[in-house]
Amino acid sequence: MKRRLLLLIAATLAPWALLSTLSINAWWIDDGHLLYSAVAAGLALVPAVATLAWCELALAQSPEQQLAAVLGSTGIRMAFVVAIGLLLYFAVPAFASTWFWLWIIGFYLWTLAVETVLLTRRQAELEKSASGNPPPL
Repeated sequence: MKRRLLLLIAATLAPWALLSTLSINAWWIDDGHLLYSAVAAGLALVPAVATLAWCELALAQSPEQQLAAVLGSTGIRMAFVVAIGLLLYFAVPAFASTWFWLWIIGFYLWTLAVETVLLTRRQAELEKSASGNPPPL
């Protein structure tokens, strides 16, 4: 599980580093993008790490618990990101920008995709090991 958590963190921070570097060097983008991108990456990453851990634990449980983990993690992730994003948008003048929401949407979708791939691969490994085939290295 630690390996997949580290992969999720790396897969979020690497694009953030690349995109924030590109946005800093672009003459047509204002200075707020570094702040927007860093906060958006953090907002997307925190619940993604928590929900990945929860779903990893649920993979060894019954199908009902797996479904509860998937649906619950979706709700928790979305509620966390939207609530904190709205709080920052309305309470902190520096975040009152459409660009902030675009960064949030981008990182939210990216971390969701990465988490889905990691969980799908883990499920496939479990199914292979249950059928008698050793998991790939």
